[in-house]
Amino acid sequence: MSRDFISAFSFIMFNDRYNYTNLKRKDFIGDPDKNLPDRQYIIKTKTIDSKPYLIHLDEFDDTYFFIKFHPSKYSGSPNKYKIRIGHDQLPVRIMTTCVNVIQDRIHKNPDACFGLFGQWDEIDVKNHSEVSQRFRIWKRIAISKFDSSKFKFLTIEQLNVLLMIPTHIYSEEFLRITQDYFYKRFENKIQELRIPKKNEYYAFHAD
Repeated sequence: MSRDFISAFSFIMFNDRYNYTNLKRKDFIGDPDKNLPDRQYIIKTKTIDSKPYLIHLDEFDDTYFFIKFHPSKYSGSPNKYKIRIGHDQLPVRIMTTCVNVIQDRIHKNPDACFGLFGQWDEIDVKNHSEVSQRFRIWKRIAISKFDSSKFKFLTIEQLNVLLMIPTHIYSEEFLRITQDYFYKRFENKIQELRIPKKNEYYAFHAD
């Protein structure tokens, strides 16, 4: 397969998205569970075959936003963000739709910083992956869809996270403050972003 063909295919995928509808906002300020965001914006979208998905845009400290998605029928599952359905192109199109959600937020708040978390799943564990499939896709989409002169891209591969910080507010001091904020807020939860080793994963999920 030629490089030109791959580039053309990637362009089609990364520019193909679904329409979406803003549903509601949840406020968690004051909640004792510090793992919850300050606010969560819930957005609905549908795939080409009408499978409904929910996109969650989580807001922290009026500055930081993390985006994630799941099939709406699994809303009650604790593993809803790890469920992979459909063919390989489906997550890319949902993630490209997430990009449009991010761009809408940038228009409202030009100082907003974004975290793109490549949620790992059981397939990543089985493949002994160092980084998740979604992280690799997020990385390609971010580079393709966002101007590097306007955003500083920072990857934390061991945590499957890509940070996008506007260049007009970026500094080493701002980065240090950002890292301190999340490490203090989430503490041991940070380690859950890593892909576990196969024996660790199945020991934990044993019947």
